[in-house]
Amino acid sequence: MREHTKTLFFRPFLFQECITYFVLVPVVIFFALKISEGFREYMLEGIALVLIQTVFSVALGAWVKYHFVGPAIRLMEQERCDEWEVRHALQSAAILPFAEAILIYFRWAGIAWCSVVIPLYLKGALSFELLIFAGNILGMTGVSAMALYYMVSENGLTSFARWCSRNGLLGGDTRIARISLNQKLLAVILLIAVPPIGNFIGIIYLSIFTGIDLASIQLGFFFILLQTVIMTFLNGYLLMKGLTYSVGRMSVMLKDMAKGKGDLTKRLEV
Repeated sequence: MREHTKTLFFRPFLFQECITYFVLVPVVIFFALKISEGFREYMLEGIALVLIQTVFSVALGAWVKYHFVGPAIRLMEQERCDEWEVRHALQSAAILPFAEAILIYFRWAGIAWCSVVIPLYLKGALSFELLIFAGNILGMTGVSAMALYYMVSENGLTSFARWCSRNGLLGGDTRIARISLNQKLLAVILLIAVPPIGNFIGIIYLSIFTGIDLASIQLGFFFILLQTVIMTFLNGYLLMKGLTYSVGRMSVMLKDMAKGKGDLTKRLEV
């Protein structure tokens, strides 16, 4: 596997999927096994549906990621490129974080719910209340992953951005999708804060309409809080990583200029 493919596609994709299935999925599994007797009764059918859904979901995620980052990989591997290739690669790379953030929500709130929960509901394994609760917890799982997928995608494109900057490809009138730092901070905060609140509301709803004892699922509250802490740390780290690099580069260049050693015609990298 070529180095650009590893840097832009394989490593970010592997990190995203590992965090999703090791940090977010345990909460879903806990409530599925603890609350739903029907899921335990139809365990084999449930596992088969989950496996099929997982393979399809991961494959879809890989295809979308490579579809948008592929032009950048091919551009970096070429010695020469025309203006259309540069424009197409920049625009595709800029769309990637947004596309992955939207897709991961759809993978959980749409694909997982429709391909696993609804079939079990139609077989009579789940009540209507559990159908709604499952939709809620899967939706909140998708929301939890949105900020992570956006930040990992954006950080994964750093090497491409540096390459474009060195080759003078980021100037001009190329229109690329972007959001401001304030918008990014607000979005990350909301995507971190909403899921635990949504999960707690869903658990209260389930307790009211099914009479389930909250004391019997108190371990689930711990899992939700732990998940929130981990996702907050990861998203904060990824956000600061990008800012630290940009600010550090500008700081070095400005110090050189202040000492009279810098090239005053040199452009600042953003």
